[in-house]
Amino acid sequence: MQKNNFLLLTLTGLTITLLFIIGGLLLPNHFHQRRISLWLNPVQAQPLDEKNNVPEKTGGGDAPARDVLKTMSVQRKTDYITIKQVKPEEILVIQGDKKWNNPSEYYDRVQDVLDALEIPYTLVEREKVRDQDFQKIAAVICNCVTGGVDKKGLVKIKDFVAQGGYFFSTDWCLATVIPHVANGYIKTGVQGSQHINAESGPSEYTEEVSVQPFEKNKNHIFLRDVFPKADAVYKWVLDDEFQTFKVVKPDDVTVLIVGDAAMLKKYKTNMIAACWTVDGKGGYNPLFSGYKGESSDYLVNRGGKGVMLYVASHFAMQNLGHNDLKGNSSMYQLIANFILDAKLAKQFRESQPANKDKKKK
Repeated sequence: MQKNNFLLLTLTGLTITLLFIIGGLLLPNHFHQRRISLWLNPVQAQPLDEKNNVPEKTGGGDAPARDVLKTMSVQRKTDYITIKQVKPEEILVIQGDKKWNNPSEYYDRVQDVLDALEIPYTLVEREKVRDQDFQKIAAVICNCVTGGVDKKGLVKIKDFVAQGGYFFSTDWCLATVIPHVANGYIKTGVQGSQHINAESGPSEYTEEVSVQPFEKNKNHIFLRDVFPKADAVYKWVLDDEFQTFKVVKPDDVTVLIVGDAAMLKKYKTNMIAACWTVDGKGGYNPLFSGYKGESSDYLVNRGGKGVMLYVASHFAMQNLGHNDLKGNSSMYQLIANFILDAKLAKQFRESQPANKDKKKK
């Protein structure tokens, strides 16, 4: 009797196992591949078979975003998986200035680009920065704020960057925020022209300049796929009263993007984007050249360095479709690369023994 019961249990177990296998085979193959990659360590995941790894729909809220996500899903597979794992609490976006004639709307809106890329985030007004828990944050993104952020909020941002966090800012943050977080690396230059309408206040006047990667740093990881074609013309939109900037410490600042000769002649500087680390030692220079695969395939020992990335003018204006290659996917790629690196840096910091011990406590 016991022998019969044992045989019955064995047959039942084999039947259930067989049903699971058959059911699993009926599911799309890319489902299995992607699930396995997500359950395991995504940063160290091995590149998967191209046909099976690329989802049928890679997402994206507009054409440039779809271009970015499709390119990453095909050419940078584990990068794509990693950026899709970003959580809302890991990206803090600070609202910019409200429009003069419509307080319910805002001038700079980096979050519009994040929405298009389907990257989740937490959006707060600048007076609420002081109330945020920075423990889970990988990157802080600050829209243009002429009035700055309150003192307690600035202290939190400064401490966050000092502990290895990433900070992305635009336009007037150069005068109102950056000096309180990491001063002395870049400074304001000539201010852009002001165009005021007597009835509606400051206009949204814009001009365009041609841009290119700074030759010395063209292989920087923030610029990967940002300028994919050498013969294409890329434009940067300058808004009304934008802040130009100059580099104060050339040995400690990594210039990424520069404008054309016309911009240099008009504003006495042609700097568009630059980054640096808060320890002030040689800028921030991880390169993607010389590596096979993608950013996720290597983790540079950052040593806990916080990274600052600043761009001239309102970043949200770069989504107006002024660039080649089906709009301006190149500029979307810049912020996608920044967030990806911030996510990987956060994972790296958390993997260190000291941080693991803190979590246990």
